[in-house]
Amino acid sequence: MSLVTDFPLHASQGRLAGHEGELTHWFERLLYYQPALLLYLRDLLEVVTAYIPMTVAAPMLEAPVSGPIGLSLEGTVMFADIDGFTPLAERFSQADSAEGAEKLTDLVDRFLDILIRITAQYGGDLQKFGGDAGMVLFQGEQHALRAVAASLEFQAAMKTEMGEVETPFGRFPLRVAIGMGSGRMLGLGLGDRAGRELLPVGQPLATMGRAQSAAPPAETVLDISTFHACQGLVDCVPLNDDLYQVLALREKPSAHGVMALPQPPQLEDRDLLVWFLSRLDALTPYLALSLLERLVAAPTLDRIRMWSERRWVTVMMLAVTGLPDLLPYWGDEAKLQQTIAEPNTAFIQIRDAIQRYDGIVNKIAVAPSGAYIMALFGAPHGHEDDPLRAVLSALELQEMFGGTLSFGINTGYVFGGDMGTARRREYTVMGDEVNLAARLMSKCAPGQIWLGPNTSGHPAVTRRIAGEFGALTRFKGKAEPLAPFIARGLRQVFLGAPASEIPIVGRDDECAQLTRVLDAVLAGESRAVLLHGSAGVGKSRLVQELTRSAEKRGFAVHLGVTPSYAAHLPYAGWDAALTSLLGLDAASPEARQQTLEAVLERYGVAPWAALLAPLVGLTAPPSPDVLALPPTMRDTQRQSMFLELWQQAAREQPRLLILDNVHWMSSASLDMLDILINTPIGAPLLLVATHRDETADAYAPVLRRWSADEHVIDLPLGPLSDAAMETLVQRLFEDMPLPAAVSQWVAGRSSGLPLFATEAVRALINSGVLRRRDHSWELTGSLEDFPLPDMVYGLIQSRIDQLSPPDRHLLRAAAAVGDEMMVPTLVAAYGEESDTAVRRRIPQLSPFGLAPRDVEWLIFRQPLVREVAYRGLPHRIQRLIHQRLTEYLGYYREKAAPNWLTLMAYHAYEARMWEEAVAVNLELGQQAVRSYLAVQARQALERVLEAADAGGLAVPEARFEAHHLLGDTLISFGDYDAALSHLNAARAMLPAEPENPDDIARLADLDYHEATALEARGDYAPALAVVERGLARSGVERTLGGARLYLIGADLFRRRQDYEKARVWATRAIALATRFPNQEGQHVRSRATYMVALLASLQRLKGARTDENQQ
Repeated sequence: MSLVTDFPLHASQGRLAGHEGELTHWFERLLYYQPALLLYLRDLLEVVTAYIPMTVAAPMLEAPVSGPIGLSLEGTVMFADIDGFTPLAERFSQADSAEGAEKLTDLVDRFLDILIRITAQYGGDLQKFGGDAGMVLFQGEQHALRAVAASLEFQAAMKTEMGEVETPFGRFPLRVAIGMGSGRMLGLGLGDRAGRELLPVGQPLATMGRAQSAAPPAETVLDISTFHACQGLVDCVPLNDDLYQVLALREKPSAHGVMALPQPPQLEDRDLLVWFLSRLDALTPYLALSLLERLVAAPTLDRIRMWSERRWVTVMMLAVTGLPDLLPYWGDEAKLQQTIAEPNTAFIQIRDAIQRYDGIVNKIAVAPSGAYIMALFGAPHGHEDDPLRAVLSALELQEMFGGTLSFGINTGYVFGGDMGTARRREYTVMGDEVNLAARLMSKCAPGQIWLGPNTSGHPAVTRRIAGEFGALTRFKGKAEPLAPFIARGLRQVFLGAPASEIPIVGRDDECAQLTRVLDAVLAGESRAVLLHGSAGVGKSRLVQELTRSAEKRGFAVHLGVTPSYAAHLPYAGWDAALTSLLGLDAASPEARQQTLEAVLERYGVAPWAALLAPLVGLTAPPSPDVLALPPTMRDTQRQSMFLELWQQAAREQPRLLILDNVHWMSSASLDMLDILINTPIGAPLLLVATHRDETADAYAPVLRRWSADEHVIDLPLGPLSDAAMETLVQRLFEDMPLPAAVSQWVAGRSSGLPLFATEAVRALINSGVLRRRDHSWELTGSLEDFPLPDMVYGLIQSRIDQLSPPDRHLLRAAAAVGDEMMVPTLVAAYGEESDTAVRRRIPQLSPFGLAPRDVEWLIFRQPLVREVAYRGLPHRIQRLIHQRLTEYLGYYREKAAPNWLTLMAYHAYEARMWEEAVAVNLELGQQAVRSYLAVQARQALERVLEAADAGGLAVPEARFEAHHLLGDTLISFGDYDAALSHLNAARAMLPAEPENPDDIARLADLDYHEATALEARGDYAPALAVVERGLARSGVERTLGGARLYLIGADLFRRRQDYEKARVWATRAIALATRFPNQEGQHVRSRATYMVALLASLQRLKGARTDENQQ
């Protein structure tokens, strides 16, 4: 085999003449330095062929063709469509379920797995699939009979495996309606090296469509050609229009078996290398654009699926009509090759118009109504203005083809990733938004472009596209009619898009105000600054400037960042700041406890260490002062000591406390923040709290929470002025000469938000519209056709898409970890590569905000990037990452993170590892109860019950403990009804007449807490009845719970002023508690002794009053 003639090199053959020996030498050297190259190429070829129908792959492997192809085919085509899928998709859409597209995708994946597996056994070859349907081709001997046999087995498997599917909205029946057509067809391989698609055409596809449309759910209908091709071996019932519904097979086909692709030949290594490269060159144009990049990076199905994404995508559907009739040339390869030129040119024009706007042709699909092109704008790579790009592409195509095309365009969140099996799969997008695009296309007339609401309502589209809303129209799968927007043309508008580091511009007044505040604080008075504004307005940048000024003035700076999932971490946002304040960040793990004790002693709050230590992930034994506190007073005392701690620290050295993203704080964290903001102290402490002031529910707890006064400065950060934006833009371009139109354009479309401006600059540079020429910038394209949307999501998604697939997935994994993380934790979350490989990738993520804090710690400095990255992860991948983190934290524990238990409880629940979530949250809840962290205890214990219910776990011991401790915990919140409900739930899990000493002790404890709740609620008589019932139980006087019951009974008699009976009961409590020398027994004995002394005083006082009255 000649290395030159058999390899389709782009250079002219004449130029390579005489160089065959040289090429052979370098091929041999390549294989010498890369001995595994042939195995890699074999694996890559196997993966690539899985994305291409065997109809195309087989002849290409035999004899690669570089031009368009026309395949003469004869056989039976089967179209299988899921009935019941559309209402299910609509139900998910109505519920606005974030997991809706993924759940639908999982169902379609199961459907495809069954379809591919069974039809392959009968020689079927999946040609196309789209949405909830697939088309399979059967060729060769008994093709019609094999197709019918496959359909019947497939229907039976669907009934067994997917007859009814369980969803969050109940059970939905799914059935498959199948139609078949038989005869001669053509397979047109349209396109060129820049991209190809297979388009099947022919009469059998039309009759297949009619048959499928007539097929009832769970039935198969044949056209007359298929019926005759079965040669009487199928029992059918005739329908109208020459259609037949299948009843049963009379005889199974004798000829069937799985099709196999040609295998690589036995060749010399250098010739085998050419063989692989030539086949890859011929086949890879049939892959979706950019898919090859993913396959090269990860040529395995499991890893490719790890890169699936939830994306904001615009889907364009274009009906394929008006094709010339090429069937007369069936079997005449030469004539077919000539006549295919016209449809091939049309396809290339369509594809190029789509790609000019950075869209991709995802597929040419086939439906009962005919063929259509599905194009994507936003997958696998996104842009901030994908809706506009899709509409501009459609308008250009409409003009190009004389206004004869029909378009449906819709935008929304979809699942983007691989569908199918290892044998046959495709890259595509799934979701209800895709379905609506198809419905829009099917309803609109030729020459029209119908837009869905998310597309027509996108700011870039409304500013740029002229048109009008059509009449209300009903679409399949939509309960309510929609009025499509009919795009007619363009109107004049500014557009735009990104940049790099943000200089501080236009904030002179705010900087001066903060400087005055710093000086006032240095004079000895505390201040609080509430810095708020919309996302991207520059809050973080202003805080950085303040930090530099404060450090120059001798302030110690302490920073706390609240993560977005802080609702599950009661005191998140404070831990890092307190760790810094207490000097724990510089202490070794072994010295942290000792350091904490020394610092608390220095600041005079050591007696309350048991209340403060849990805030930094440590514990301390309760002092007598802590033990003496009623449960309802513990949080109040913690807040008081928290304030004292900061006050004493500020007297030692001026302090700047920065709390970022307080809008994500839990209620417990906000309560702590309230204390510092609302309580002026005579010490140099400056508190700066930043938050967003959007009206979304997530930010509601901080809006208008605090009032401004002389100690509390409200500092709203509004958009920059036009002049400031122009200055900012000039600074972003390094103060080099810039066309005035660019500065005005960016400033005008950025809405005064620095983040938008910087992103716009980046987009202009990256797109090539603006290029650097020596010491100035040159505009190379029109700004009018360059969009800048108002929303930042598209901007950031497009930036993230610039990363390679592995780097992109690493960024998303980091987003799932949180705002801060150690490198080993990120390695565990990513789970794809070694520690060394991950560390090599980390610098690539620095421009996206994931930057080193020190050697081992990383921090997200761009929270919006983290939000977009995390939202892009499918829930399946999110759960996998949370599972990895759960396993990592469970193995390394405190070596992984000081607050490992809190993090593990969160990740186990998010991973839906229900058994682990129950165990870890129970341990966390028990620890929180011991540490007097009522808020954390409540959340963890509630999670125990939620996880047990979600996993359908019995776990009686865990449920009992959770109900029991929740009852106790909720009393401290004053939520007595809920406390009693949990206590009763725990009681119901024990025998009514216990004999086991442990059960007797548990019931006594429940009686005590029930009586406590009733007493606190003011129901003294019912409380005493509970006490007496508990004490009447056999064996209770051998338990510490019995002592507690006597003690609370004594208190109830005290309330009745029956001091003598109260004294007797308190004395019994002392006698019982003496039998228990542990800390709890000592605590009960101390309280009972105090009660006896109190009663003695009350008796003397009562006696004195009696004597007074007698006199």
